[in-house]
Amino acid sequence: MKKKWVKTVIIVCVIVLAVLCVPIRLEYKDGGSILYAAVLYRITLYHQYAWEGTDENGDVWFANGSERVKAKPGEWWELGGTEVVICGVTVYDNTGLRKVSDAPEE
Repeated sequence: MKKKWVKTVIIVCVIVLAVLCVPIRLEYKDGGSILYAAVLYRITLYHQYAWEGTDENGDVWFANGSERVKAKPGEWWELGGTEVVICGVTVYDNTGLRKVSDAPEE
């Protein structure tokens, strides 16, 4: 009788763990970012435009939080990278501004 009870508990634990690890996919409309989220973890693949605007001199700026880049005319930058969070703790994060296209040659 005890072996059957232990076997049932193990099967239930495996099923609960499997349910906690099944992700749902969410697509953001910010340029293509994708979020895979489950109860135990979250993986975000960032791919969003980071245009901030122009300053008083007409210079174009791209920004992500505290990181700012002054762009040449015709350059485009995006926020890109991957972030992995397990049980609320960030274990991997390589997000940052990346150049998408260069300024045209003159």
